[in-house]
Amino acid sequence: MITFLRWHSGYGGDTILSSILSQNPDIKSNILPSTMFDTNARNLAPGNASHPLRSFTSKRKFNDYERNTIETLKLTDTRHIIKTHSYDTFFDIHDVIDIVSTDSLLPFTSLACLRKPYDATVEKLREFARPDDPLHLLLKADDKKELDRYMLFMVTLDHFSHNKSSKKFTNTIKLDDWVYNSKCHIGFTYDTEIRDKWIEANTKFFPGSSHPDAIMSDIISKGVIEGLSYSSIRKRLL
Repeated sequence: MITFLRWHSGYGGDTILSSILSQNPDIKSNILPSTMFDTNARNLAPGNASHPLRSFTSKRKFNDYERNTIETLKLTDTRHIIKTHSYDTFFDIHDVIDIVSTDSLLPFTSLACLRKPYDATVEKLREFARPDDPLHLLLKADDKKELDRYMLFMVTLDHFSHNKSSKKFTNTIKLDDWVYNSKCHIGFTYDTEIRDKWIEANTKFFPGSSHPDAIMSDIISKGVIEGLSYSSIRKRLL
């Protein structure tokens, strides 16, 4: 039996999946459970190199071998929960649980998406940003403060759009419930200590925090929800 656990970057998926795997050792996955967090409160769950669907942690498109592997695993008695970030129509015929969020946590998910893989994000921008793209110009100018603000604005736009489209999903784990309800139900038994450690590590980034990054993200998120341009939001940040 295979279930795909799918989430957008910044929605706490590695921690939620780690907490499930920790309490259900018979479940197999393409990640290994972790209780370790980096300085940006990112869960350091590593990929499971021995799992036949290990590539699903990062891939967006899938080949015939991987499709056949899924069909084979479906026939076994072992339960698998597979991490994925892909929203390909490939998943329309499979059992998928989506981790979703509301705009109440938009400042947090956007900031988490930017900060937790920050170095990787910047490197991707260096590689793919067009010469006329504002991000390219900011990278060239070496203005980290303005670059961070603009990148966070772009991520927030993406998460705002994703939150709208995710309302169509029916089988979900609600991040808001995970954050604010100590007895939340996610369809599986889970390790509450892992959840509590994640909450403690991320509290400084939650909406309403006095942390400078959280304040910045609150302002940007409010502006995005209001439909403001970056130039208008930027005036609020000065």
